[in-house]
Amino acid sequence: MTQCPGDEHPIAQVPEPIAIPRRSAGMGRAQMVVLAVSIAVIAWGAWSTRAILDLRARPASFVKVQLGALVAEYVRTQARSAGSPEQIRTETALFMKSLDASLARRTRDGHVVLVSEAVIGGSVPDITAVVRREIQARLTPPHPASDSGTEARMRDYLQQTGGTNGPAR
Repeated sequence: MTQCPGDEHPIAQVPEPIAIPRRSAGMGRAQMVVLAVSIAVIAWGAWSTRAILDLRARPASFVKVQLGALVAEYVRTQARSAGSPEQIRTETALFMKSLDASLARRTRDGHVVLVSEAVIGGSVPDITAVVRREIQARLTPPHPASDSGTEARMRDYLQQTGGTNGPAR
């Protein structure tokens, strides 16, 4: 300590500043990471619990669709059409896309869609007619071929013979 002349009090020396680690709200980095992870886990737990309870509150509703019949009906209609192979290919792709969209909308609405052949018993509602109407509303029907084909000849033959397979017995 040094003294100034005429001063009885020594001059105090200022100590060096001490390095204090930085903290946010009194917490270190590790504590902040633990807090953030804890909040995330609690939020995820709350969300998953709510999602599970929502599923329990709303039981799945099953519906069936005669998928094979819808596709077979469309194929028969296309077989009788006057379209070119490229046009039929394009229209078939549109039909399949429309069918898929209709069934996907049902699943988004919470339904479990079953193929009717997979349903053995029970009272599962059939939505085939609804799906057929939705598809027909989206697509233009194919133009039928002229009536001079095999089908017309077969109809003429059956009308001439009375619709029997041979002579009556």
